[in-house]
Amino acid sequence: MVWSDEFDGNALNLDNWIYDLGTGSQFGLNGWGNNELQYYTDDESNVSVANGMLRIRAEQENVGGMNYTSGRIRTHTNEFWTYGKIEARIQLPAGQGLWPAFWMLPEAGFWPGEIDIMEIIGSEPNVLHGTTHQGTVGDVYSYGGSYYSPEPLTNDFHTYAIEWLPDNIIWFLDGVEYFAMNRSEMPADLEWLLDEDYYVLLNLAVGGNWPGAPDGTTSFPADMLVDYVRVYEYEENPTSNVTFRVNVTEQNLQAGDAVYLAGTFNNWCSTCQPMTDEGDGIWSVSLDLPVGIQEYKFTINGWDGLAEGWVVNNNCTMVTIDGQDVYINRFVNVLFEDISMPPFCFNECEQCIPIGLANCTDSDASNYNSEAVFDDGSCVYELLLSVDMGQEALGFNDDVHVNGTFNDWCGDCYQLIDVDNDGVYFISLDLPPGNYEYKFTTNGWEGLIESFDVGMSCTNTTFGGGGEVWTNRAITLGTAPLAPSEVCFNACESCIYPTVDMEFTVDVFNEAEAGIVTLNYEVDGIASALPMTHLGWGIWSAEITVPGSSEVVYNYEVNGAAETASNECMASGIRTIISDDMALPMVCFNECNLCNGCADPTFIEYNPFASAIETDCLTATLPGCTYSEASNFEAAANIDDGSCMFDLSSDCPEDLNGNGNIDTPDLLAFLGAFDSVCP
Repeated sequence: MVWSDEFDGNALNLDNWIYDLGTGSQFGLNGWGNNELQYYTDDESNVSVANGMLRIRAEQENVGGMNYTSGRIRTHTNEFWTYGKIEARIQLPAGQGLWPAFWMLPEAGFWPGEIDIMEIIGSEPNVLHGTTHQGTVGDVYSYGGSYYSPEPLTNDFHTYAIEWLPDNIIWFLDGVEYFAMNRSEMPADLEWLLDEDYYVLLNLAVGGNWPGAPDGTTSFPADMLVDYVRVYEYEENPTSNVTFRVNVTEQNLQAGDAVYLAGTFNNWCSTCQPMTDEGDGIWSVSLDLPVGIQEYKFTINGWDGLAEGWVVNNNCTMVTIDGQDVYINRFVNVLFEDISMPPFCFNECEQCIPIGLANCTDSDASNYNSEAVFDDGSCVYELLLSVDMGQEALGFNDDVHVNGTFNDWCGDCYQLIDVDNDGVYFISLDLPPGNYEYKFTTNGWEGLIESFDVGMSCTNTTFGGGGEVWTNRAITLGTAPLAPSEVCFNACESCIYPTVDMEFTVDVFNEAEAGIVTLNYEVDGIASALPMTHLGWGIWSAEITVPGSSEVVYNYEVNGAAETASNECMASGIRTIISDDMALPMVCFNECNLCNGCADPTFIEYNPFASAIETDCLTATLPGCTYSEASNFEAAANIDDGSCMFDLSSDCPEDLNGNGNIDTPDLLAFLGAFDSVCP
């Protein structure tokens, strides 16, 4: 232990801590960058020490324009560390809107670069979060893990800690590891920021983007109690012994050829680290290496001979991007124990398959060996499993796993990935033919676990001698790859999502005579085109049914010519909206709003759907009788007002019965003669 505060006095030790005050606005971070609702003070009502305990208290009171006060302290100007064990014993408060944290920031003062040793939000007192934030301001990468406690963590004191090693951080609750991460899990193009001096912070925030605001259930004052904070360092420059082995039987070495190991530990010197021939094509060397991730490659006769070459997505390699340069190398994560690695095949992540001996001869198998002489029963086949988690409330750091008879129900060792970020998770397994049972879970066995009723179509039920009942998904894998249909978590079928009806209306009044108007749209990567219906006055309409809360990308097309404008509602003619039951406001073709036009009904150019532009009203209406046969025909009239009068003389040809009126008998007589041939 190199530093600690046991809080044995009667006031905060200002040789160890300083206060962060206010709302963060002095740093351009109003609400401390998270829209928090408290004002941090150095008042004893918010930060105090007594009875061997630090108390950080949140109060509901108005200070500095904020409705709450609380405390935030840090070791910044006094103490900071790179690597070691950092721990604190803390009792946390519960309550909607409360956000206690024990965390670290870089001494250099730049963000991102953050280690969250402990965070909870008061509305979820059973869930502990440990996270790092790295990358750049415009490209932040957050990665961490969560622990789901059977009892609220706010019920008692607990010890929260990290063990921080070169290229590694491991999180602990009460001395038990619950999550670990290392540099190989970072995106290749982002710098690892966890190898510099960091200082410690303790605070109790109120409100913010994550926990939300307090409500009527939140009790104030709320206390975060800290028994101690302790920092340990490990021995200077620790090392562990690592034995590297490689099988070069497939490389046909000649007399005088030698195998070498090159890596970060010898500055990539290709012939500085010769390996020893153990026989049977296996070469080895043992080195004492510093703790941390070490990258390496095997070579035959150095860089001038044969060096391993890799492509991305190998399970034994990691990618590092340095400017325009991309490096792909093997890696080993050196911790505080000796490592003896198996004899990997040169340029492969697995051990060599003997050529000419028994092996898999089925071309459908994942491990098909075209040079095998006969089949030894070792064939494995791809099983592609997929589950839709879209109806589950997954958190940012939640992982999806599959557990089954094929992995001994191991918890978190088989993790699925969401390639398209659409809530559907996949995993590809290579398994021998057989019958398997399995379940999907989150966070190993600590999160969501599928539960099935006995007799569900996709399951199998096993009964134990002690009355136990296990119902799991069941599947049979034959001698061919198998990709069952995507299923919904906790169901045998695909997820059913609600749909919504959307109505689109466009005004092409200002366009040339419209022949065909089309709505082009795309939802979830599926593109469609729908002819629109003309409603009159140049107005066209179409209705579609799509999944709710989906992004709809769309535009309008007139006689094959699509919109091309680029303005505030669309980029190069492409419009976007989130689907909901709605009738979209009418827009003008190629515009964001209504068409410009004449909105005055006293003009011939009148468009009842136009946005009023007086200059578009050109010809005033002149009502009158527009029928030339009428006795009161007005040649100058341009709109008929229904006033036309006709002179019906006594010899009116329509008066068929000659009674001086055109009436029903005349109509019946006319209809009776219908279809007759005139002489």
